[in-house]
Amino acid sequence: MRWEQGKVLPQPFYREQLCILFGKNAQELGIQPCAEARASLQACASTFLPSAHPEKKPLTHVFSAGLDAPHPLAGSTACFVEHPLLSTKIRLPVPAHTVIHRIRLTHLLTLGIQKRLMLVSAPAGSGKTTLIAEWLKSTARTEAVAWISLDEEDNDPRRLWLYVLTVLNTCQPNLYAPLIDALYSKHIDDWYAFLKYVLNTLLKSKRPIILVLDDYHSITNPVAHETVAYFLEHLPPHVHLLISTRNDPPWSLSRLRVQGSIQEIRTDQLNGTEEEVEAFFSQTMQVQLPLSVITEITKRTEGWFAGIQLLALSLREGTNVTTMLNLLDGSQRPIFDYLIEEVFSRQSSVIQDFLLQTSILECLDASSCDTIRNAGDSQEILDTLEKTNLFIVALDHQRQWYRYHHLFVQALRTRLERTYDEQTIRALYKRASIWHDQHDG
Repeated sequence: MRWEQGKVLPQPFYREQLCILFGKNAQELGIQPCAEARASLQACASTFLPSAHPEKKPLTHVFSAGLDAPHPLAGSTACFVEHPLLSTKIRLPVPAHTVIHRIRLTHLLTLGIQKRLMLVSAPAGSGKTTLIAEWLKSTARTEAVAWISLDEEDNDPRRLWLYVLTVLNTCQPNLYAPLIDALYSKHIDDWYAFLKYVLNTLLKSKRPIILVLDDYHSITNPVAHETVAYFLEHLPPHVHLLISTRNDPPWSLSRLRVQGSIQEIRTDQLNGTEEEVEAFFSQTMQVQLPLSVITEITKRTEGWFAGIQLLALSLREGTNVTTMLNLLDGSQRPIFDYLIEEVFSRQSSVIQDFLLQTSILECLDASSCDTIRNAGDSQEILDTLEKTNLFIVALDHQRQWYRYHHLFVQALRTRLERTYDEQTIRALYKRASIWHDQHDG
C-alpha cells in the first residue's frame, strides 16, 4: 500500500481496524498523519525505536506492507489483533442514576486545575469516579478532556500508552498519529526517549488538556508506574493529570506537596455529609426520610456511599426504616458481599490474615497486632493499609493508633467466624486479653 499525498495512515491495516473498532472514519479519529508528521516519525524512528535489523529501512518498510502482511508484533502480548482497544474505556462513564451535586468537592477539583496533578484517593465505593465525571460534565470549561478507565490489562506499558495517545489524538486530531503508529510497529527499548517525543508533541498545541486516569490502582507494573511518573514530572503547564485510585501511586507525593503541584481529595472529604446523604435519598432514590434517620445512617456508614446506596436499595425492596437500621452492619448480605468481593478478596493472603486476626480489636496499634499475631511486622502492614486506603482510620496525628471502618470490621468479623475454627478464634481473644492486661493504665 502506498502513501497518497501524505494523507493516508502509513499502516492501512491498523487504520482500518481502528475505524472498525470505534465506528468512525480515519479523519474523525485523527489518524491521518500529514506529510510533516510522517517525516517527523521517520526522522526519530531510529532514536527511540532501535531496529533489530539495522540494514532494513527504519520503520518505513512496514508502511508498504499489504493487508496480508504479518503483524509487526506477532506473538507479543500487546498485539492489536489479539487485544484490541476498547472504545468504552475512553468515554466518560454515564451514571446509572441521578447524581447529587457535591459542590464542596467539585470546588476543590476546580481549584486543582491550577495544579499539575489532581489526586482523588479513597477506598472502593467512595464515589471517586462519579464525582470526577459529574464535575467534568457539569462545569463549563475550555479544556479538552481525555478520559481513560484503566484495568489490569493496561499494566503493559505499551497498551497503557496506546490508550493515552489514542484519547489525546481524539482531542487533537492527527497530532499523535505518528506516535501511535510507532507503538504498533516497533518494540520500545527506551521509554524515557519515547516519552520525550510525547511531551514535545503536547507542546505543539496550547489548548489546555485534562488527562483522566480512572482506577489507577489497576496499574501494578513498576515500568508503567515509572513512565507515568516521568510524564507527570515533565508535563507542560497547559496539561493536567487527574488520577482516581483506591491506593496512592508509588511516587514522591511529598515532593509534589512541597512544590504546590498537587491537589488531593481523600476519604475524609469524600465521605458524605448529612446534607449529601439526605440529598441522595430524596433526589436519587426518591425516598423521604426523617432527619433523625438520616443522621443515624450517616453515623453508621461513616458517609461511605456504597454502603448508603446498598442500604437505599433495601428500602426500594420494601424493607421498613426500623428494620433497615437494625440490619445496618457489615454482616448484612449486600454490604458483606461488596466488602468481601471488592476489598478483602483483592488483598494478598498476608493482608487477609492480618485483617481477620486484628478485626477482634476495637483499636489497634503495632504492639497489639504483633501480640495477637505472634509476629513482628505489624507496623509495616499498618502503614500499607493506610497507604492503600483499606478502610482504616487513624486515631491520632502520630499515626500510632487506628481503627477499622465500622461496616468493614463487622464484615471482617463475620468472615473470621466463617474462616477460622473456634479454637483459633479463642486463642486470638486470649492473646488480646493478655496484651490489654499488660498495658492497662
